[in-house]
Amino acid sequence: MSWGSELWDQYDHICAHTEHGVEFVKRVQQFVKDRIHAELIYAKELRKLVKSYRKKEEEESKYTAVQAFGKVVTETNDLAGQRELIAEYLQNDVLKPLQELAKNTLSERKKLMVDGVELHKAVKDSMDLLDRNKRNYMKASEEKEVSSHALDKADNDPQSTKAKIDKLTQISRSKDQAAEEARNNYILQLEATNEYRRSHFNQRMPHLMDKFMQMNTDHINTYKSLIAAYAESHRRVQPVINTCLNNITESSVAVDPSKDNSQYIEERKTGYPVPGDVDFEEYQGKIKKKEKKEDKRKFEARDFSHLPPEQRKKKLMKKINELDALYNKSISDITAMEKMKDIYEKNPQLGDSKIVAQQLLDTRAKIDTYSKEIQEFKGYLTQAEGHNSSSLTAPVQGSPRQPSVKEGKNGKSSGGKKKDKGKGVSKLSPGDIEVVQNDAVSTTSSYSFKGSSDNVKVPLNRDDTWFSDEEGGSDNVDRDIPGGKQALMLYDFEAQQEDELSCQADDEVVVVEDLGDGWLRIQKGRDQGYVPETYVQYV
Repeated sequence: MSWGSELWDQYDHICAHTEHGVEFVKRVQQFVKDRIHAELIYAKELRKLVKSYRKKEEEESKYTAVQAFGKVVTETNDLAGQRELIAEYLQNDVLKPLQELAKNTLSERKKLMVDGVELHKAVKDSMDLLDRNKRNYMKASEEKEVSSHALDKADNDPQSTKAKIDKLTQISRSKDQAAEEARNNYILQLEATNEYRRSHFNQRMPHLMDKFMQMNTDHINTYKSLIAAYAESHRRVQPVINTCLNNITESSVAVDPSKDNSQYIEERKTGYPVPGDVDFEEYQGKIKKKEKKEDKRKFEARDFSHLPPEQRKKKLMKKINELDALYNKSISDITAMEKMKDIYEKNPQLGDSKIVAQQLLDTRAKIDTYSKEIQEFKGYLTQAEGHNSSSLTAPVQGSPRQPSVKEGKNGKSSGGKKKDKGKGVSKLSPGDIEVVQNDAVSTTSSYSFKGSSDNVKVPLNRDDTWFSDEEGGSDNVDRDIPGGKQALMLYDFEAQQEDELSCQADDEVVVVEDLGDGWLRIQKGRDQGYVPETYVQYV
């Protein structure tokens, strides 16, 4: 990977990134100066210096160069007690090369930025010239249209003289010739501009950005060697602190320009394609009809569609992992609560089993919610990766859909009973608590929610799929709609607007229209309305 091919549209960010690199070296340079001064006033001032330069964001940075400097500052805190000889080595082997590095990098960057300004000016001048030719063509075409209209009007007027008609004819011909000439100039300039744009985006700018990348690579490699020199300056004086110095050397070895460049590409890459050629625009006439604005529904930002493609996929995968963790935690909680409930039922004096039973119901509702949200975001991820959004699979986590819990539009639980607020202080001994906690670690193939009228079992194997034999489809679905497709509702949906249609999970519906913006118009029985596309699975 290279900056020229991957970051073709990030020129301004590349300039800012390299500027930050120079400023970063200057900051490290100032650090070494202060480090030398601290050596002369002994360990107390040295530790104060480290405290002022330690930054949490640098220690957590994904760039290896910044991580190395964070490691240096941390290990420097253990190097207190060094004297003038350490300051001398630091002065000759680290500080002066850092100053030279900052000076050389700044000079090279300035030359590359001058080249970049010239390239951008050239492509802008070409676009400006194209725009002028386009305006000339439009103006000439308009004048041609007006003269032609005047000539036709004079021809149809019986009171028009021959001299007037001849004059208008001559004017019309000259306008026709001028319009044709303006059109040819516009076409020629369009071809020239497109040719230059292709050269600009595919050759000139990528070549310039690769020079920036090479400069950044050399910059980091030099910086890498100076980090090692920093460690060596201390090692030559006091072997006792070799452990700390070895850690600093390891941090310098970990500095990887390729990894830093790849990290920067990963952070800035948008996934957008290179712009294509500018299309020729035919003259449409003087009077233009007003176009009606389309009234499109905006899909909720819940699916991260406002982000660039690459960033959106990262966000969706992160969200799915978070929901997976919550799902697994809820399964573990059920195990412990069932054990606790059994103990309370056998020994009522230890606690109230009704409270635990209610907690079990709440946890079951959470599991159902997490499972459906995971399925929802899996659908978003499939869409982001370019797959057919209608090809949905069975619920990912294999969690059962609880009949007593109703899922809203956003997957929030609206059913279930409120928690019992009665007094339920646990009277378990430390030994009993330990037994419950140990039993909570073990797992079985499924759990039966005792005390529930549903007697629903939750499979712990997340590849298992839950099917309810008692739930059937709606018998009121019109199966004879021309062009309609049979489908099944995956989740409960509650209408928020008048043109939407409330549905329950497993309802059989007919898809009447796909709007192409994340919403479908469906029919259930004799009713029609809109539902989100991700809530529907074709059958």
